[in-house]
Amino acid sequence: MKRYTTQKPSYGMMIAISAFILFALINGMTPQAYAEDKKNTQAITVTGVTAHTGTVQRRMTFSGPVVGRDEVPIYSELAQGRIDKILVEAGQHIKTGTILATVDASALRIQKAQQQATQQKANLAIKQQENSLEEAQLQYTQAQAERQRAEVVAETGLISREVRDQRITAEQLAKARVQAMKNSLSMAQADFDLASAQLAESNLRLSQAEIRSPVSGTVIERKARTGMSLAQNAEPLFNVLRDDDIEVELEVSADDASRLKLGMPVSIQLLSNTSAAKALNADTVQSATIYNGKVSRAATQINRQNQIAKVRVRFDQTPHLILGQFARVAVNVTSRNGIYLPDTAVRFEGSSAYVFTTKDGLAKRQPVKVGQHIGNKLEILDGVSAGMVVIDTAASFLRDGEPVKVTTRPAN
Repeated sequence: MKRYTTQKPSYGMMIAISAFILFALINGMTPQAYAEDKKNTQAITVTGVTAHTGTVQRRMTFSGPVVGRDEVPIYSELAQGRIDKILVEAGQHIKTGTILATVDASALRIQKAQQQATQQKANLAIKQQENSLEEAQLQYTQAQAERQRAEVVAETGLISREVRDQRITAEQLAKARVQAMKNSLSMAQADFDLASAQLAESNLRLSQAEIRSPVSGTVIERKARTGMSLAQNAEPLFNVLRDDDIEVELEVSADDASRLKLGMPVSIQLLSNTSAAKALNADTVQSATIYNGKVSRAATQINRQNQIAKVRVRFDQTPHLILGQFARVAVNVTSRNGIYLPDTAVRFEGSSAYVFTTKDGLAKRQPVKVGQHIGNKLEILDGVSAGMVVIDTAASFLRDGEPVKVTTRPAN
């Protein structure tokens, strides 16, 4: 018959068990609560964001030169002649009708004097023909009266038929002369009209010898030179910026062109360092005043080769600027409605994206599908629903199933 003996616990083990029971009684914890507390002490503290549906503002930035809204080229209306005076210079503000330059008009003045003489001669001829017509009409009236008397007397037999026929012939001749004088007067009037038209043409050409501005604004370019032959020049003599109206010309991608709508408000920042502005290096650019403006000309076509479109931005109040200055234009565009998370909360693995959520105090890897990237926000198309808490900070080194302690904040 076997005997079973019970081994007494050692003195050290008894002390350890007693200490544990004492600690548990003092802190009011069961062994299970103690194990849970130990798990919490190992959890990583992270910050989570609560996803919600909304929109974000995208700030689009472009750059381009200051250009004239409407640059008016000015030519001479005369095909021949030489410029003898220049009356304005580039940069000068002018009004409508200001004389910019004059063309030597000596030959035109001589031609005008000849045409004035021709007009005066035609005017004298008209007066002479008017007098002749008046005399012919008087003679015709007398011939009519004599013919009528002859017919009455002829019936009584006091004058012969031959005399009556002579009176009739005299009346017809007088009538024909009246018609001839009328024709001569019409020709004299035509000569006068022709001379007047030629004189008017000379006056017009003399006025065209003064090259005037059809608009008010600033002369931005002068190519006219004293002694320049108009017959040998095909370029505009002057370029005038109508009403000093300026814009910023932007070259934007086809993607951005569809977002820039006519009338959209913008802010314009002029850059004094052109080379830096071209490089878009904001740290080395000294900026000037910021102006308000709006999109004045949306994209109408996109270049097939480089997929670039041109957009114009107009100042609300036209400042006094020099054409060619560089400017940076900022536009705020509202995104489509959806769920947007901070881009720090989204991780990428190849072409796949994922976020970390929490379940029962553990990090859970959640695959997502992302859309547009706006500023520091990423659009979540699938995988996250409104109200879900997504880990933001510490997401870069979390592992799936790792214990976490989450403090939440709204996804602004």
